[in-house]
Amino acid sequence: MRCTTLLDCSASMDYASGALTKFDYGRMLAACIALLLQQQRDACGFVAYHESLLKYVPPKSNRFHLRRIFVELDGLQPQGPTDTAGALHFLGDVLRPRGMVVLISDLLHPLEDMIEHLRSLRARRHDVLVLQLSDPAEQTFPFEATTTFVDPES
Repeated sequence: MRCTTLLDCSASMDYASGALTKFDYGRMLAACIALLLQQQRDACGFVAYHESLLKYVPPKSNRFHLRRIFVELDGLQPQGPTDTAGALHFLGDVLRPRGMVVLISDLLHPLEDMIEHLRSLRARRHDVLVLQLSDPAEQTFPFEATTTFVDPES
């Protein structure tokens, strides 16, 4: 199996109400997926993006490749707006049919922009898994005092 993991590196992923940001959690999740794939002797690839493509590591299956993915993950910082549709479009152009694509994002952007690209990947016989990350404060909204919210991407 060939699996490629996409990690959203936009500024909205830098939010945390606790010890870990969504971005930190996303990096750990991407590393765990890569490790699991390598232990199964499957090929793993990696894409980091925000408004543009930051890193592309094509899928391969060896332990040196896993180290490269870990190094790339360690060097990333969340910043700027996001363009998930553009990253999915790029991936659709470079991946051979029949694989797996894992998208890790907070999905705080218009979903309509990326749905067609996800359908296109499915049409090329890729299994597609979307993992949405959210902070507990985004789910429970524990703010009691007057609070000003600022969009970190714009």
